[in-house]
Amino acid sequence: MKKYLSQVAGVGLAATMTFAVQSSAQAFDFDFTSSDGGFTSSGSPDWTYTGSQWQTTNISSVNENFLTSPVLTSTVDGQIDLSLTHAYNFEDGFDGGIVEYSINGSPFSYFDSLNYNFTLSTGFSNPHPGIEAFSGTAAAVVSNGQAGTLTPGDTFQIRLNGGWDSSVEESNPAWEVSSISINASATPVPFGVSTDLSIIILGGLYGVSRLRKKLAVSK
Repeated sequence: MKKYLSQVAGVGLAATMTFAVQSSAQAFDFDFTSSDGGFTSSGSPDWTYTGSQWQTTNISSVNENFLTSPVLTSTVDGQIDLSLTHAYNFEDGFDGGIVEYSINGSPFSYFDSLNYNFTLSTGFSNPHPGIEAFSGTAAAVVSNGQAGTLTPGDTFQIRLNGGWDSSVEESNPAWEVSSISINASATPVPFGVSTDLSIIILGGLYGVSRLRKKLAVSK
């Protein structure tokens, strides 16, 4: 027993534990059933606010339009976390819609992590050839994804971008949007705690020694 305790007493052990702390996210919720949310339309055909949603029509010529959010300001480190509630009726694989984002006024970039459902044709002069987009027909779907890197004080915008080729025109509306939720989702911050287990072991050995003395006295 003495030999064992002397061996243990000479061992210094260290354990490191890493945790992630999630700071609070920042939410921007746009429910178009009550207002237009400050979004603006550009390009052709127009986006129209109906009083309960934004929508745009189909067209049989090469065109591109945009529905752009107001400028938003981030107060956290993280990403643009998007949830889009919408419906669409585009010509399968030829016409379609994508989402884009801009940070600090930079050129808009393709929001590539959304659950798009078609890769658009490279023919007929579609403005979005060969990339994934919302195309075909879907009713009341929710699309989610993350993109970009934000720091406190960054400004950012998102926009919906519809594109049409030079041929078939489907029935209207082409794209309807009832709500958009944009979160500046905070990035988990890791931190580590290092514990020297030799202190625990030596403390235990001290307790054993005290117990031995008490037992010796009682004898």
